[in-house]
Amino acid sequence: VTELSSFQLEGIERLSPRIAVLLNLTPDHQDRYTRMDDYYAAKMRLFMNQRGDDVAIVNWDDPLVHPVAGGMAARLFPFSLTQDLEEGAVLEAGLLRMRLANREETVMTASDVPIPGRHNLENVLAAASVAIHCGVSAAAIASAVRSFAGLPHRLEKVGQVDGAVYYNDSKATNVGSTLRALEAFTQPIVLLLGGYDKGGDFESLKMPLAAKGSALRALVTFGKAGDDIARRLSGATPRIERTAALADAVKTASTIACPGDVVLLAPGCASFDAYTGFDKRGEDFRAIVSRLASQTGGQGGRA
Repeated sequence: VTELSSFQLEGIERLSPRIAVLLNLTPDHQDRYTRMDDYYAAKMRLFMNQRGDDVAIVNWDDPLVHPVAGGMAARLFPFSLTQDLEEGAVLEAGLLRMRLANREETVMTASDVPIPGRHNLENVLAAASVAIHCGVSAAAIASAVRSFAGLPHRLEKVGQVDGAVYYNDSKATNVGSTLRALEAFTQPIVLLLGGYDKGGDFESLKMPLAAKGSALRALVTFGKAGDDIARRLSGATPRIERTAALADAVKTASTIACPGDVVLLAPGCASFDAYTGFDKRGEDFRAIVSRLASQTGGQGGRA
């Protein structure tokens, strides 16, 4: 099992996976690709050497996938949270189900998925689709999902300060990922955005941020792109705070957040203005929250 970036896929020649998965097509790496169609084309190279007896698992809720899926040589197995597919992985009446050519199987209830976010239901459907095509039983898939606590830097709950809960989604290095992180919570949010901008379309966040209304306590920007992001999102929310570094952003957020709120690091940017990678940024965020919690009597560390 391997994950391949568009950069790596640009150079493949003979790679032919038996099962290939496309989770979504969303704008990214706009500092590398002049046109988004070039980025999407690089992603789609994953499927170019597959044959008719291979499997292509794709997100059927992503409108950008439909136009390109028709040209795949492999057998298509879509997954969807919204559509009634004849064959594929679906969410049906609160159940995650596999509809195969010769049978249907219920994997688990959606409410039993322990990691937050609608996008993680998509991820579970995609992973379950791979497993079911490898002969894994539905019961074994459900057991694995229930025991999965999530990965560092991906909506990772890292601590609590004065009743507000802090989440580290440092892996959200593009605007699409930030939007998915926002959708994962119903609680009021203080959102931290910033870092090294890869050419992200931050204006596309304006409507989703405005739609949250008072549930978005504030937007706190930081890093090299912080001032530009604040300017581009002006008017999306009444309160935008500009800070220099991540530590300043966390401190500012702690003065804004109320008990029960979420302080969310979903920066929408790469980390290379201040760190060697998103993981180092996430580790720093975790340490900052831990120090802040110890100063205020809150709970630090992974919670």
